[in-house]
Amino acid sequence: MRHGVDVKLLPQDQELYVLARSRMRVHEERAMRRRQLKRLWGRLQQMATMELTREALLMKLGAARAEAPAAWRLLDIEVAEHGAAFSFTLNRAKLRKVRQREGRYLLRSNLGGHDPAELWQFYIQLVEVEAAFKNLKDDLQLRPIFHQVESRIEAHIFVAFMACSCRPSHRPGSPQTAASTPHRTAHVVKTFQRRPLIILPFLLLRRPSWESWAGAASTSFNGGSLIILSRQLNQWHAMISGKRSLPAICAVMLMSASLQASPAAEACTRFVYLGANEVITARSMDWKSDVGTNLWVFPRGMKRSGEAGPNSIHWTSKYGSVIASGYDISTTDGMNEAGLVANVLWLVESSYPKYDGKMPGLSLAAWAQYVLDNFATVRQAVDALAKEPFIVVTDSVPGEERLATLHLSLSDASGDSAIIEYIDGRQVIHHGRDYQVMTNSPIFEKQLALNEYWKQIGGTVMLPGTNRASDRFARASFYVNAIPKGENPAEAIASVFSVIRNVSVPYGITTPDQPNISSTRWRSVSDQKRKLYFFESALTPNIFWVDLTKLDFSEGAGKVMKLDLGPNQTHIYSGMANDQFKESAPFKFLGL
Repeated sequence: MRHGVDVKLLPQDQELYVLARSRMRVHEERAMRRRQLKRLWGRLQQMATMELTREALLMKLGAARAEAPAAWRLLDIEVAEHGAAFSFTLNRAKLRKVRQREGRYLLRSNLGGHDPAELWQFYIQLVEVEAAFKNLKDDLQLRPIFHQVESRIEAHIFVAFMACSCRPSHRPGSPQTAASTPHRTAHVVKTFQRRPLIILPFLLLRRPSWESWAGAASTSFNGGSLIILSRQLNQWHAMISGKRSLPAICAVMLMSASLQASPAAEACTRFVYLGANEVITARSMDWKSDVGTNLWVFPRGMKRSGEAGPNSIHWTSKYGSVIASGYDISTTDGMNEAGLVANVLWLVESSYPKYDGKMPGLSLAAWAQYVLDNFATVRQAVDALAKEPFIVVTDSVPGEERLATLHLSLSDASGDSAIIEYIDGRQVIHHGRDYQVMTNSPIFEKQLALNEYWKQIGGTVMLPGTNRASDRFARASFYVNAIPKGENPAEAIASVFSVIRNVSVPYGITTPDQPNISSTRWRSVSDQKRKLYFFESALTPNIFWVDLTKLDFSEGAGKVMKLDLGPNQTHIYSGMANDQFKESAPFKFLGL
């Protein structure tokens, strides 16, 4: 059973109930409720200061209720019988009941022989499928399909199930590929008619979404379980094949299923290439405006502060590094002399612990630099960070009124990798050589689940092509393992650059209300065996590189140096740029 989840079995007659409590979901749902309640409370306070007519007030209250229905139920709102006056208070009794129910689920099932933990996993799978169908409708702007007649409900589920079942016959190399689709579909129908059906294993104690049941049936079949909510396949087949061919309907459903999506795209992509003799990490930097990037050389022996107030963490750098700055107030990317690479990418779901000054603090701007200064390998970094020696403290993005929300990726010369995120105020570490790719939203665990879907389809058949984070994740994951693993390091670098360009966003594309869905500003490629740091700006014609083996990182003799890349990184360099760096005073990390 997953850590943090408790289940309790309650058998009754021919059914059983599973009471599950997930501590992770307690935190997740509590954070969602707090955010919604905070937004609603602020909106009501704002409305209280407005001069409104009674009609305008009622319209605004209705809009606020529609935007935050769950939070609305926790408030007692009274509107004066005449005029535009109203009052609102928090109903603490209702709030206590909601808090007691958060993260707790009662599942009902007729599969008495199954382990309660397994039923909980079924439920989690259903939730993920519901989210996929919801995002599918959002991206394609499909209206919900409401069925009121039972036979149509069953037909809808059957079509989704058939699309999944027929999918293998459309894959290249499948023995059924040469067979005609109608014959293949008829064979599948006859096969299912001969097999016993299992009733859908659990009915949640809430209003169901029939499209989600269909998705659950399809996804569960992929995992090896035949789960259908229905009765007679003959009725389904006769009803669907009346005016439209079953193969045609299945083909449409298959196409729709293949377009399942994730939340809106965020900035940047990072991946690790594991070659025959090479380990290479590449990343892109996507943002709506110039991030003020310059390259810096930092030697060993630098005295550092976490820039989080009086109780900041302090350290002295053990390793020299070459880094790419953000606004010359933070480290966004870099490699140290041991071959450890650190990259920070945007993650809107990030939520850091509340900082009260009691524990040592570290500015988010110095997070990557702390790792580069102190560790030679991912294992060393993970072991140290798992002890949580500091609290990460964030601040506003320069020039904006919102907090910076980032997650951190690490890789070393052995090919080891780690992804570190803060979700609901808790540090989450994914450590392993398999974690080669990182983009942005959703959180890394969900990105892995989405990527599994595309692996089943196969990158040579179809890959998602938008600039959404989940689509870039799927493309990077496929191509970084598809490109040749030869012995020539120059060809390896060329292959890696081709992949990072494939997942970049064309220059000039921006979304005003979503600044992180923006143009790729620059790309970096770190050769961790040869200690070469390559850099490419979107606005210059050349790639140039820094050879870390030819830099003086020694304490005392080594100097802090800067390579000025100019506005929008338009200064042109080519070849090895070591001698273009100029001695400079180090920048100060943004902090409290």
